[in-house]
Amino acid sequence: SNIIFCDAENKIVDSIKHISTLVSSVREVLPGREYFIPNTQEKRNPYEITEEEFLHFVLEKPLPLDKALYQSLTGFSSVMANELLYRSSLSERNSTKELSEMEKLHLYRNFCELMNDIQNKIFCPTIVFQGDTPIEFAGTELTGYQNNKKYRTETRKSISLLLYE
Repeated sequence: SNIIFCDAENKIVDSIKHISTLVSSVREVLPGREYFIPNTQEKRNPYEITEEEFLHFVLEKPLPLDKALYQSLTGFSSVMANELLYRSSLSERNSTKELSEMEKLHLYRNFCELMNDIQNKIFCPTIVFQGDTPIEFAGTELTGYQNNKKYRTETRKSISLLLYE
């Protein structure tokens, strides 16, 4: 996950995470660089994907579940993939090939619920701490961390408050 701030000319002013060419050969995210959305031809729009596309395009790839999700859906991070799997009572260690038809449908229904919340602007900005160190954040509730004593989660009314408090 990253937040990128741009000016009126589409130049990057700053970002939470700076990404150089050493990290990504697709796009640099550095102040002064032009902002663009990377080519996502091989990914599907999560707002438009049908059940059939989800079941076949996403879940037919012979990959661990988390990778199948974030490598198939535009804008879907590994954090969101793991959150979706947690809400679906599935593990990122499972392969797409190991899922039963019922598990696939359950995953798709949870995906639809998550996307519906986002489309309806139902957000719960959440930050995850390990000790006093923030390690992750998202615009939605990260329920997968809540029952793990290694982590502490906090929510805020907005992403801005989440990042600046």
